[in-house]
Amino acid sequence: MAAIGDQVVTVSGDGRCDSPGHCATFGTYTMLDINSRLIIAQQTVKVTEVKNSYWLEPVGLERCISKLQDHNVTISILATDCHPAVQKMLREDHKTIKHEFDLWHIVKGVKKRMLQSRNTELKEWVRMVSNHLWYLAVGREKMLKCEHEPYSEEDGSSRPWLERSSKAFGTLQKVVMDKRLLKKLDKVTEGIYSGELESIHSLYTKYVPKRKKFTEESFQARLAALDHNHNIDRERAQTKKGALQFKLQYSKPAGGYVVKAMKTPKSYNFRREIMVGVVDRCLSASSMRSELAEHHRTDAEKEKRTLGEHKGLVKPSKEDAVAHHLSGFVNN
Repeated sequence: MAAIGDQVVTVSGDGRCDSPGHCATFGTYTMLDINSRLIIAQQTVKVTEVKNSYWLEPVGLERCISKLQDHNVTISILATDCHPAVQKMLREDHKTIKHEFDLWHIVKGVKKRMLQSRNTELKEWVRMVSNHLWYLAVGREKMLKCEHEPYSEEDGSSRPWLERSSKAFGTLQKVVMDKRLLKKLDKVTEGIYSGELESIHSLYTKYVPKRKKFTEESFQARLAALDHNHNIDRERAQTKKGALQFKLQYSKPAGGYVVKAMKTPKSYNFRREIMVGVVDRCLSASSMRSELAEHHRTDAEKEKRTLGEHKGLVKPSKEDAVAHHLSGFVNN
C-alpha cells in the first residue's frame, strides 16, 4: 500500500479455491496492480460465511475493494473473468469502476471450443485465430481490411485454407460468431489480461497445495503474495560472457516446447524478516505463555461454524445416530 499511495489504479482480480472441484472450504481472492505488478489486496473467505462455494469469489472481491477503499486507493478499471455474480455486483454496487473482462480467459475459451471439435483441419487454425484476437485487443487497433501483402501462389498453397462448404469452416464460423463471445468483446477494449495472476495461482501450490488441507491462518499468511512482491524486479540471467540465458520448456496450451527467458535466482529474505518479527514480538511480551493465551483468546472470539451448523442442522447425539443407523440393518 505504501508503494501505491493515494492513487487511481488499474487492477486485475481472480479467485482461487483451496481444493479442486466444487467442494472448496476456502476461497482466496487476489488483486494485482497492472502498472506496478504488485499484489495490493488479498482476502480469504470461508464457505461457512457464504451460501455456498459459488459465492466465495464475489464476496472475496467485495472485501478486496473495501480494503483498498479503506486505504484511499481508487480503482478506475477492474478486469475479472466472466463470473455472473461479479458482473452483477460491479454493475449495481460499484458503478464508478469500469469493468473489463480478462482477455486471457476469453482467448482460452475460444481455443477450448475449437479444440473440442476434434477437427484436424481446424486444429491448424487455433493458434492463428487466438493470436489474431490477442493482436486486436492488446494493440487496440481497428482493422477494416487485411494489411499484409498479397500472397503469391507458392505462399497461398502452403496455407491450410478451409473450404467454405467444409465442416471445419462451419465450426470455426460458429465459434467466432457466437453472440455471447461478441458481447464479451465489448469489454476487452483495454486489452487487460491476468496471465500474471494465473502464474501467482501456480505459486500458491508451493505454499498451500490443493491436495492437502490447511487452516484459515495458512491462507491469511499470504506467503505466496509476499514471495511474488519481493521478486517482481528480478533481472535477466546471463552467462559469464554476458549473453542472455534461455530455457526450453514444454507448454500445454501451445502443445509443444517454447523458449522462455531465464531470470536471476529468487530472494527469500522476506522469510527472515517474518522470523525476526516473531522473535521481537515474543521478546517484547511479558511471557511466551501470555502471548499464546492472547492468540488463543482472539481465535475463540471468532465465529467458527461447521458446515452442518452453517446449513442450520442440529447435531444429534452419537448414541441416537448409531441406533438409527443399526435399525436400518435390522429392518432389512
